[in-house]
Amino acid sequence: MPTYTHSGKYLYEIWLFYANIIGYIRLILIITSVTGASAAIHQNSFDWAIFASFCNYTGGWLLDWIDGPLARKYQQCTVFGACFDWYCDLLAELVFIIWAAELRLWISLWMLMVLALELGSGLIDTNNVAANYPWAEFAPNSGFSFRILQIVFPKGQYSTVGTAVWILHATWAFCYIILAHIPAHYLYLAAIIHGLSILLLPVALCYALHQIAYLVALVSGWKEPARGTPE
Repeated sequence: MPTYTHSGKYLYEIWLFYANIIGYIRLILIITSVTGASAAIHQNSFDWAIFASFCNYTGGWLLDWIDGPLARKYQQCTVFGACFDWYCDLLAELVFIIWAAELRLWISLWMLMVLALELGSGLIDTNNVAANYPWAEFAPNSGFSFRILQIVFPKGQYSTVGTAVWILHATWAFCYIILAHIPAHYLYLAAIIHGLSILLLPVALCYALHQIAYLVALVSGWKEPARGTPE
């Protein structure tokens, strides 16, 4: 778990931390992907679809893979950075959902379900920004045990396998965005992407199961936190 040692500092003292700079780049890429996705839809442009996919995939997922380890390496973990990171995560998924709704409604609904699970687990856990990822101490008598959590998300942090599942789930979803825009004469490329989407389907199901298990674990292990009585 990261150590937060910058309490009491103002934003101008931490806003140029390496991980925060990556966060700003993520936000720019995600916003840029909106323009690309709009052009891809209205111009039926495969080139714009590739550009928008690159921006959203890089900003929403690939760079998210880097900022956390970078913050921990240089002891730059901040509550601001954790909140901004989660904001970029949700924004990237929201852009994808709106884009996919114009092309493949079912993949949009799938990602909406995943987003709802992520929001639920993030908001339920009152210690959301006190750790790298939300986590809860499960009640000993809750009887809750999902093997998937032990493999993908042990002790509230993604394992190597979990990171791969998370990245490949996004890759699986973007396959359908590309397939919706790919020109009819790109037969071989379409076949390759379609084959990849089939191969990654079990990974996507694994990611969804992990999110469900995580949310159930948080709910089943819930302990009402202490809170002062307002005057």
